[in-house]
Amino acid sequence: LVISAEQTALSPQEAEKLMISIFKSTGVQTIDHRITDVVMRKTAGRPLFVAEVSRLLRNSIDCEEPLAAVEGDRLVPVAFDVSTRKARIPTLPDTMTGFVRARIDRLPLELQLVLKTCSGVDLLIAPEALVYVLQPECEMS
Repeated sequence: LVISAEQTALSPQEAEKLMISIFKSTGVQTIDHRITDVVMRKTAGRPLFVAEVSRLLRNSIDCEEPLAAVEGDRLVPVAFDVSTRKARIPTLPDTMTGFVRARIDRLPLELQLVLKTCSGVDLLIAPEALVYVLQPECEMS
């Protein structure tokens, strides 16, 4: 799947390919259309948003209350809206900002504190300085 920098929205088929690539390590080969529908409604096909939703779904699989489940090689929903019979993923943030905040909240507390402190400082911080502070948690690439 190749996404150009100018591309503002994915088709449902492209979104599914992106989702499958993110789920590759779980053995998922196909995505239930009900999940793709929810993701497309939530993200309007915006590539970064689709990727973040997919990561959230993938990371939830082994949790006590997963947002989706793997059955064989297929990703399927675990919750449905009774009235519409559509898949429901209740804890998805509504905005990209919400996803960024959720991602920060999943970091270890020490890393959250460093990130929040650096984001509140009105100075430019050299990446090397952050690497020094965060070692061994990260490496410069």
